[in-house]
Amino acid sequence: MDCIQTSNKLLLVRPTELVKFQDKEIKDLINYQFNDLVSTLERHQINIMVFDSAPQARASVFPNNWISSHVNRRTKEKKVVLYPMENSLRRLERRSPVMDYILNDDSVTKIINLSDYELEGQFLESTGAFVLDRVNKIAYCGVAKKANSHLAFEWGRLMNYTIIEFETIDWNRKPVYHTNIMMTIGEQYVIICSEVIKFPEEKEMVLSSLKKSGRRIITITMDQMHHFCGNCLQVRNRSNRLVGCLSQRAYESFQPKQLALLESYCDGGLAVVEYSMLEYFGGGSIRCSLLEYGF
Repeated sequence: MDCIQTSNKLLLVRPTELVKFQDKEIKDLINYQFNDLVSTLERHQINIMVFDSAPQARASVFPNNWISSHVNRRTKEKKVVLYPMENSLRRLERRSPVMDYILNDDSVTKIINLSDYELEGQFLESTGAFVLDRVNKIAYCGVAKKANSHLAFEWGRLMNYTIIEFETIDWNRKPVYHTNIMMTIGEQYVIICSEVIKFPEEKEMVLSSLKKSGRRIITITMDQMHHFCGNCLQVRNRSNRLVGCLSQRAYESFQPKQLALLESYCDGGLAVVEYSMLEYFGGGSIRCSLLEYGF
């Protein structure tokens, strides 16, 4: 097996710019919740590195949208991919100290830069745009403005991944803006809101592929999806145990049986963090703040 599903190292970016124009009470709450995320991850023995935001990059607290990391365990090859972002202000995130760190990381063997597609109006926002089955090299991609179909297949060609593409529609009759809002893949389970997949044949295709992976499928409702139950991430800690990372809002929205299943697949426990301010002001939850960097 060349790839492993769960990362054993995470990079995070402080919400410095997100809070810049908020009043002091909101700013303090946002910073408090982010710092609580950091301390909770450390308490669960997860390897993390925390960076400052790039100047004026207001959403840089969500680095998983502009960059991804891929490691081949057999060859030790480590690729980093940079992505085209829809929002011009989010493109400033590539000036982050994260980028300086990566450019000086001797373990990185190749950097693939797709950002020039912004000039053509084509966007693919990394592991927001697609959810990866790293073991079987399958990328699940809900087509949306932030997930260009042509570019997704070009990424699949470059990275030797199969793209499973589908259309989504939520209760506002609009596509789900990021695929990682509706699904996440762990080592032994998948959390998915399959009801937002627009066409029955595409839903069957997605579920059939997920079942073939041998993972347990945990189905969530559209309401649970909007409470960020799909925006979770399983990671591996320093004791080689699996930890499920999710927000308090998501935790409280899971049914007891679903939580029991999730806990049974996470022998390192659940890292649950109150993240309501970031969810409200930033539009993303815990998964969006975690950049997987080591495998």
